[in-house]
Amino acid sequence: MTAPSLSSMVPPVRRSLPVCFQTNQAPRLFPASDPMNHFSGVKALLFDFDGTLVDTMGAFADLAGQLMAEAYGGTVEQGREDYLRTSGIPFFQQLGVLHPADPRNDLVSIRFEKEKLSAYNSKGLFADVGPAVAELRRRGVACVVSSNNFTPVVVEFLKGQDVGFDLVLGYDSGFCKGEPHFAHVQRTLALSREQLGFVGDSVRDGELAINSGLRFCARLGTVPRQRFLERFGPNPFPFIDTLAELLSHVD
Repeated sequence: MTAPSLSSMVPPVRRSLPVCFQTNQAPRLFPASDPMNHFSGVKALLFDFDGTLVDTMGAFADLAGQLMAEAYGGTVEQGREDYLRTSGIPFFQQLGVLHPADPRNDLVSIRFEKEKLSAYNSKGLFADVGPAVAELRRRGVACVVSSNNFTPVVVEFLKGQDVGFDLVLGYDSGFCKGEPHFAHVQRTLALSREQLGFVGDSVRDGELAINSGLRFCARLGTVPRQRFLERFGPNPFPFIDTLAELLSHVD
């Protein structure tokens, strides 16, 4: 039997899907903790997928810039910047933020979700993911994928990777990165909110975590450090370049 292609697993975009994240919500910042003990007591870490575990954000930004330039006008570079600036929520919601109620949004989103899958053909997990996840689990910290990519796409991609995650969560009709995923992990693993942490690469990831009472760590590479500081103020949480650096923040 022929295995299904990733493109066949992408559901059609539906305008009626609930919004996972209110973009005008101000983050509820907590007092900065000792950076070297930031994740002390955490029993489960959730990881954003694209840009945090997989080096796909550059290719996605290039594609989004091209599609938005074709559909709405403007330059590819401006479209690319708009994509990165609003990353962290599903692409159809990004378009809703950038081009509210534009009838072209659905078609652009469908093209993006199908064409972006080619990036996975040449990308694997970052080399630091496997060793870091193995060490975290050895220390008794559960590792969870939390993505706004469609669930079947994430699951199928990870089948080809030699890394074990305790849970793999993607987007499915409003079940999304942010409070829905956080609450699910808390219930499933029988943990308190204080025992959860989140690692992501976008400002949106930080907002989602902080607004839900999770400690956050930013992986640099997609978004400059300065953009986080402009949003959250000085020394809001640890910044890491590799997941190996994350281990120093965990018991």
